[in-house]
Amino acid sequence: MIRRISVLAASLFLAFLTTNPALAGCRGGTFVTFQNNTKYCVWATLYYSYVLQAGWKIERAHEVVPNGSWSSWIAFNYIDLGPQIGARAEVMNYKSVPCKGSPNVGDVRSNEDVPRVKMNGQWELSPRKATINENNGRFTIGLDLGPYPQGSSCF
Repeated sequence: MIRRISVLAASLFLAFLTTNPALAGCRGGTFVTFQNNTKYCVWATLYYSYVLQAGWKIERAHEVVPNGSWSSWIAFNYIDLGPQIGARAEVMNYKSVPCKGSPNVGDVRSNEDVPRVKMNGQWELSPRKATINENNGRFTIGLDLGPYPQGSSCF
């Protein structure tokens, strides 16, 4: 019984600490570029989680113009727990800038475990790229290796 309570207390403590990894400082993370390859405006949302954590949390959201891109840093303070990212694209019924309209054309989402490598005792995470495409009115979003940022990566 005491072991169960200890495990529960440790789990709750860990869940509390990982609710927003950016609050504890930047010990590691990944740079994510969101690429909109459609003719529509997109409301892009980036999520984060850990393999050992139930649930996703919104990191940032931003409007992305047609054939445009947006980049963001996602900090992970508990890389040992298996960082995950998710990307969601809500496609608006609007094709020109400034973007207006409601997200009623399409809504797609994709999640992945962030590949990690331990080098010299430090976890290294590769940059990621979320790309939304349209093919005959059907929208897809894919996650794969992205470009490395220029200069410092922790902001």
